[in-house]
Amino acid sequence: MRINIKFIYLFLGIGIVYFTDALFLDVAAGGENELQLPVMRLVWVFTFVGSLYFINYMSPFMRAWCLMCTIYFFYLILESLYLYGSPFQFPRVFAKSLELFSIFYVYVFYKRFKDKITVEHVVNFIFIFFVLNSVLVNRDAYSMSSFTSHDRGFHAESVYMLIIPVLFYFNRYFSDRQVKYILYCGFFLAIIVFLQHRTVWICTSVALAVNLLLIKKANLKIDLSAFIPISLILFVIIFFAGFFIATNEEIVSKLNENIDDIANPTGQGTGNWRWVQFTSYWPFIVDNFIFGMRLQGFELPVQFFDRDTLAFEDGTGHHFHSFYVDKLFYFGALGLLLVILPTIIYIVRLVAQNKSLSADRVAFVAYIATAIVYGISYKLQLNVYASIGFLIYLLENSLSHQHDEAEQLANEAEQQTIQEENLVSTYNYNLSSNN
Repeated sequence: MRINIKFIYLFLGIGIVYFTDALFLDVAAGGENELQLPVMRLVWVFTFVGSLYFINYMSPFMRAWCLMCTIYFFYLILESLYLYGSPFQFPRVFAKSLELFSIFYVYVFYKRFKDKITVEHVVNFIFIFFVLNSVLVNRDAYSMSSFTSHDRGFHAESVYMLIIPVLFYFNRYFSDRQVKYILYCGFFLAIIVFLQHRTVWICTSVALAVNLLLIKKANLKIDLSAFIPISLILFVIIFFAGFFIATNEEIVSKLNENIDDIANPTGQGTGNWRWVQFTSYWPFIVDNFIFGMRLQGFELPVQFFDRDTLAFEDGTGHHFHSFYVDKLFYFGALGLLLVILPTIIYIVRLVAQNKSLSADRVAFVAYIATAIVYGISYKLQLNVYASIGFLIYLLENSLSHQHDEAEQLANEAEQQTIQEENLVSTYNYNLSSNN
């Protein structure tokens, strides 16, 4: 019964937002489907209503941030009524402003129902659905022909989530010193490498670096003996993988191509595609730099030509890959800062205020830190916003427990002082009575 209750809290909080990702939704639907957009629409509305319903449970900072986003959303409604006579003229623009409420909903849901789930529950949730997806939906993604033809099966946003178990098991190994955790970590690292999303490769490297910088917060002892099993496992993997790769010219060629694309992010591959898209829209971004084009941006004809062909049909939006370009184009610097500044300021402040953090929380901080890098190449999906909300809850909850412990220690010290004073008073009274 306890497991079922935990699952309910997991699903009704972060899980319901995670299900907008194909990693989870395709498993539930039995394969690739067209349900993603309808499910996302439901989640946009659900998280918006849920955030406002539980708003009194938010900290003052989060409440103020949520109210600012709500005011902006209603401003868009008024602008739509004024310009087009309809409250929701271009729903996709409104959806972009509703994305942020996944942060507030997940945060306040777990703020309302404290200590119901842990990071381990989230990691197990990702682990289970990744295995199910691999077995039931994307079996062909692991063939050598898929690797060499760049048929990756999993979307970048799904693979990006795998950084969470990588960091979780990495830190869990150093806290528990059980080899199985480093094997789990190695398993997910191998999957990330094999699926060839180069942006995720870079984010994984950044996440591990940030994780090591913050590991002191978790009071983990990292010594030479802890690296012996890691070194042995890496040696075996590198030996066999190196032998296999060296004897397969197609794999060597593909890896070289991937490395070249990383080294030349604007000159070739998908990086060049994104760069051309960015330069096509840069004049419109500059002309509307502060407030963005908002609803009129959706109305603008598509400016991006891919090999002299219009990249997207007019009237369907502009389909930016970059989070930064998307936010600047539609909402300007004001809209971009409304997302970035509160996130960075509050998370950094909470991390600094926490005297110590569990290894699991450090892993989540390191994961969210990579969103700054990931957003260069891809838009942040709802699962990232949900993870941000969960992290803020974790940090606030940790700080709350530390304050409670400090108050308890202070109360115990005060009680002990009172007892000592009473003993002294009793002793002095007895002494004076005897005299």
